[in-house]
Amino acid sequence: MNNVVAADKVDLRSYLPDDDSIGMNRRAYLTLREALLIGAYRPGTHLNIKPIAEELGMSSMPVREAMGRLSSESVLEIMPNRGFKVPVLQIETFRELLMLRIRLEEMAGAHAAVLATQEDIETISALYEDMLTAQKRSMDEALRIHRQFHFAIYRVANMPIMMEFIEQLWLRLGPHIYASLKKTWATDVKRHHEIVAALRARDSVGAAQAIRDDIASGADPAF
Repeated sequence: MNNVVAADKVDLRSYLPDDDSIGMNRRAYLTLREALLIGAYRPGTHLNIKPIAEELGMSSMPVREAMGRLSSESVLEIMPNRGFKVPVLQIETFRELLMLRIRLEEMAGAHAAVLATQEDIETISALYEDMLTAQKRSMDEALRIHRQFHFAIYRVANMPIMMEFIEQLWLRLGPHIYASLKKTWATDVKRHHEIVAALRARDSVGAAQAIRDDIASGADPAF
C-alpha cells in the first residue's frame, strides 16, 4: 500500500495555464495542481523533479518550489531522497475527506440552483455535453471536463471560502477520484444529467441530492 510506483505517462504541457505572463514558480505550481486535481497521477506515484522540469521547459527550481508548496498543502509527500510522492490515503482518511466533499458540494449545489442565471445553466449544460463527447475520444479529457463541470456549478454559488475548501479536498482526493470514476463512469453520467436537470428546474433540494449521489458513488475506490 505504501509502495512507490513509477510516474504515469502524463502530458503535463496540456495542463499549462494559458496566461504566458505568469511567473515560472506559479506556472509550475498551477500546472502540477491541475494535473493532481483531476487525478492524472495514481496514488503512490513518485514524481521526479528534473524530467518534469524538462518537459515544462523550465529549470528545476520552480518545479521543486511548486512541489514543496503542494507538500505543505498535504497534496504531495516529501520522500527521504528529497523527491516527492502522490500520497496513498488510508481508507479512513479517504472516507472522511469524501464526507466533507459531500457536505460542502451539496451545499454549493443547492445555492447554485437558486443563484444560477440562464447563461450559467447553459454554460454548465454545454460542459455536460462536452463531457459526453470527450469520453468517446479520451477518458482523461472527459475527466478534465468533469472537473470543469463541477467547479462551474460551485462558482455560481458565489462562496469563495467554500470554494477554496472544495478545491483542497479535490486535490487530496484527486488520484483516488480518478480510479473510482473509471469504474463508475456510466452511473456518474446519469448523475450529471440529474444535476443539470435540477439546476434548470431551480430545484435546490434536487441539485444537492444529485451531487450527493454522484460523490457517494465513488465511496469505495480500489486501494
